[in-house]
Amino acid sequence: MKKITWGMVSKARTEIVIPARITKTDDGRTVPLVGPLAEIPEALRETRKKFPKASEPVFNMRNFRRMWNRTCHKLGLGVYYEKGDNRRYTGLHPHDFRRSASRNLIKAGVPRARRLSILKIPYSP
Repeated sequence: MKKITWGMVSKARTEIVIPARITKTDDGRTVPLVGPLAEIPEALRETRKKFPKASEPVFNMRNFRRMWNRTCHKLGLGVYYEKGDNRRYTGLHPHDFRRSASRNLIKAGVPRARRLSILKIPYSP
């Protein structure tokens, strides 16, 4: 996420195109901003005004965990208690997307070898 820049965000702010050169598996990806992520394009439009250069990073990684917790709380994907030094969060975590994808592929009947290749997990029969 640190390497995602404004130049990778579509003009309509409906998807982020991640080039292969910055991914762990050297496979490019397109992340559509739909469903619970549909509110992100408006936030991106507002933030874009502050960072006009295509080379600027989209995400501020200094406070990623706090921003993640607050955003999930706003979207109803978690509960974030932020009073004083007693901060607590329960809800969606970044790694949950991989688990959800795996579960959905199993439910869809996708063969094991194909599931593992999609999730970039080495397969040995």
